Amino acid sequence: MVTVPTIELREHQKDVFWAMTTGPYKRGLYIANRRSGKDIVALEIALANALMGKPGTILYFNPTYRQIKNTVWTAIADNGIPIRDMVFHKDLVKGINHSDMSITLINGSVIKFLGSDSYDTSAVGANAKMVIFSEWSLCDPRAWDYVRPIVAMNGGKAFFIGTPRSRNHMYDMYLMALNNKDWYVRKRGYLETKTMTQEQYDKEIENGMPETIAQQEFNCSFDVANEGTYYGKEVQHMRNQGRICSLPIDYNVPVCTAWDLGISDATAIIFYQHEGDWVNIIDYYESNGSGLGEYTKVLKDKGYIYEHHYFPHDVNNRELGTGETRLIMLSKMGIQGEVVPMKSINYGIECVHRLMPRLRINLDTCAKLIKNIELYHKRFDEKNNVYLDTPVHDESSHCADSLRMLAIMERDRINSIIARQTFILPTKSYDPFNP
Repeated sequence: MVTVPTIELREHQKDVFWAMTTGPYKRGLYIANRRSGKDIVALEIALANALMGKPGTILYFNPTYRQIKNTVWTAIADNGIPIRDMVFHKDLVKGINHSDMSITLINGSVIKFLGSDSYDTSAVGANAKMVIFSEWSLCDPRAWDYVRPIVAMNGGKAFFIGTPRSRNHMYDMYLMALNNKDWYVRKRGYLETKTMTQEQYDKEIENGMPETIAQQEFNCSFDVANEGTYYGKEVQHMRNQGRICSLPIDYNVPVCTAWDLGISDATAIIFYQHEGDWVNIIDYYESNGSGLGEYTKVLKDKGYIYEHHYFPHDVNNRELGTGETRLIMLSKMGIQGEVVPMKSINYGIECVHRLMPRLRINLDTCAKLIKNIELYHKRFDEKNNVYLDTPVHDESSHCADSLRMLAIMERDRINSIIARQTFILPTKSYDPFNP
């Protein structure tokens, strides 16, 4: 007779297991420090739910297909036994399909392992009764949006585990779950899980680990700029200096806008004013699938006095239906704008870095902008374990692109001011003998 859990759980794992198996919860979020056994308890939860009730499918996501293969499917425990074989005891398994990484249990339930990077193809047709997201902070959040209607219709469960990566979608879920009685939520650092001592923690820092990263990895702090982000540290610095705050909007001061124009994805518009040397971002708008007429209405309804509108170079692309460029179409609608000079992405990112020390952002109207520029990050090369100097295109890209437009034009404005400066020359030559 095989009992579940098949691996003896540690004390900090037990309440998590029972909450998501026999407990009343349909949703759960478990945040714990690195190496605390989050995947072990999540796999045991997957097994228990697969064996309970009617047979069904359980989807177990990791951030990428490559990662799920390395961390779960082929991972070896410290005792030399594959973790998969330890959790899914042979007496409970009917069959294993290595090509699509799925396990069929003796009751007919299937546990399938997927990467969130291919959710729209790998999860097609899966009538899931439960989904689990491991390393949720690194997963594509759209994967959950894709499968949640199926889980909801089936009255199923969803469970999320991971370690923080700044204030991204895991942070948003954590704040939501804390105030939702229908969610089981726990956040535990190294002292609570007892996976390392204070002396061991101090030793890691002594041996060169940055304390901010140690706080993130071992104490589950959300207040750390994510490794690999372009502007994470600058945004945190702005918070510390009080430059992300409630900014008063003076409707008598002209407003400039910087755009990222989307067709199949989002359009982003930053509204900003100059105050001495400061650039104050006072407002932000983002929309997906709206027409140019909608943006015209948004600008009018804001009630600002507009000075300049700055568009990316693709505003000169011609629309298939009219043959006119979007620049001309916007002009006919009353939005007269300039095209930002075409520069490389890296040039624009450098302009943003130069702008950051004199940037202030209105916390009341720009929460989404603040979050996304903090999360805008580089692509990670898993093979070589390095970050590439290429940004990932995701939901943070649109506001980051509009910020680049702002920064490029701001750099040109400052350069123009410097170029116009002249030295005052004396009206006549100085004669030391005839002062």
